[in-house]
Amino acid sequence: MTMNKAALKDVGMFLATYNICHPKRVGEDLFHLQLAVSTPNKQIGGTGIISNGSINPNFEIPTNLNGRFSVMTIMPNTTHIQIVATGYPDFSYPVYGGNKPVQTPNVELVMVLNEDWKTGTANYRYLNSAGQWQEMEDIPVNIIESKTLTT
Repeated sequence: MTMNKAALKDVGMFLATYNICHPKRVGEDLFHLQLAVSTPNKQIGGTGIISNGSINPNFEIPTNLNGRFSVMTIMPNTTHIQIVATGYPDFSYPVYGGNKPVQTPNVELVMVLNEDWKTGTANYRYLNSAGQWQEMEDIPVNIIESKTLTT
């Protein structure tokens, strides 16, 4: 999928699956994202899971992401896509349970992608099992799959 700034308004909605990780560093954190992107509204939503690969003890942190994207043109011919999203843990609440409790975010993500939405870098942080924020900076982003839903 190749998109330029002028074509963004005409895409509608598309799905994109990304891996945020160092591809040659086995055992480091992997952030796997499945996002729905609404170009008319400049909104994203989806799910993600952060795992540590093969290092013990293994962990998985699921998150539900919501956020926005913006088109950044730095130079006349250099355009990037910035995605800023916040993730919240999965939470099941009874349908007739009354007021829902306030949820604390477990992930914060800033991703800068190339104009074609296929590659880029990400900074993110996540809440680990000890309640401490773990910071990850300048991690490569690669698209795994994309599919346009509407035009």
